[in-house]
Amino acid sequence: MSIYYKKITNPDAWVDEENTSTYLRKFNMLGVTQAFSILIASYNKYSLDDFNKITEHLTKFTFRYSTIAGANPNKPEALYGELSYSIYKEQLNAAGVIDKINDLWIDDNEFKSKFLKKDFKSTKIPRYILWEFEATLSTEEKDIVFEAVHLEHVKPKNIAKWSSDNSLYTKEFHSKNINKIGNMILLSQKINTSIKNSIFSEKKEAYDTSQINMVSLVKNMEVWDQGSIDSNAARYAQAALTTWSK
Repeated sequence: MSIYYKKITNPDAWVDEENTSTYLRKFNMLGVTQAFSILIASYNKYSLDDFNKITEHLTKFTFRYSTIAGANPNKPEALYGELSYSIYKEQLNAAGVIDKINDLWIDDNEFKSKFLKKDFKSTKIPRYILWEFEATLSTEEKDIVFEAVHLEHVKPKNIAKWSSDNSLYTKEFHSKNINKIGNMILLSQKINTSIKNSIFSEKKEAYDTSQINMVSLVKNMEVWDQGSIDSNAARYAQAALTTWSK
């Protein structure tokens, strides 16, 4: 089984199977290893098409259950063991595996609530979320490359300039919103580096040069206050309900 494990943990190995590579890259991005047993068993026993379906569904489930909701990890871990054994013994088909995973599915109301409240301390997951969101807006044939974009905090981590520019930007406002998804967009490295801790009016001028669609939703706002952040987050949450659905 080590051969299967090596392929599952190396999406770039699937040069002739673009869909499989994409599904595995997204799954591995979440950093959850407990489900590898299911993927190994599925790759061993099922067709590549069924393996892809299970990988895609596991990614959606993991994102909702673990990444966003932070629910009890013991339940899926136990389920993964049972399902891996059933797959290996050929007691379940791919559809049956997906049905069993759905028994622990986080419902839309809880998912949306946790999504909006989530503090993202690292950059990888919000970059992944916004990369998926950008795909829903893109009308171009070529999507943006995940590795080529940076995560921009519209209200920056250092708000010294913002605080002196507007009394709204207090420490309380900063701590509440700095790591919320509504305060984030994607930008090219060049633009992101050039604006750093600039105030919103100055950032908007730089945003005008960006080709990323989500940026236009932000640059058209007059101010970057609680209402703007909440409105932006609501757009992301609605897209998330569709992107990470059953």
